[in-house]
Amino acid sequence: MRTVKMNGRIFKQGDMVTLNDKAASHINGPAGLRVQLYSIDSDGNQIGLYSPDKRIDSWGDLHGHVSSFRGWYVSVTELAMIIEQDDAPYEIAKAITYRGKELKGMTCRLVAALDKHLMFVELEEHVDGCSADGLGKTGHCVAVPSNSVKRIKKSEKKSKQAK
Repeated sequence: MRTVKMNGRIFKQGDMVTLNDKAASHINGPAGLRVQLYSIDSDGNQIGLYSPDKRIDSWGDLHGHVSSFRGWYVSVTELAMIIEQDDAPYEIAKAITYRGKELKGMTCRLVAALDKHLMFVELEEHVDGCSADGLGKTGHCVAVPSNSVKRIKKSEKKSKQAK
């Protein structure tokens, strides 16, 4: 699996990242859009981004590897400028039962998109899941519908911690 190091963090092919507000002017990608690091060239200089959730009119298809209007190539330098670096937390926003346990309201991080409707998340809590092929902690990862996950805003995270 190919990796690239940015700002002290190692990103792997398949990782999900969130675009920041600088993305709009650099790649026409809206802030808050989740994209997958779909491909990383052998030198680690060019990264193909894939948007599983949203079509972006000015984007391409990563040389036929993804659907039209879903892919865009960036350099490592550009990627470092346009993604959020805080590994923002997410939560399961819809009712999902996994092995008899309700996941709604659990905090998680995005691990990998399986397709445009399904993704692996790593939950903070052990739920007898998997490790998403080593991308997350063993027992903490489950596949959930993409539309069941929402980003926790910083103000929401603080109010949840206060409870």
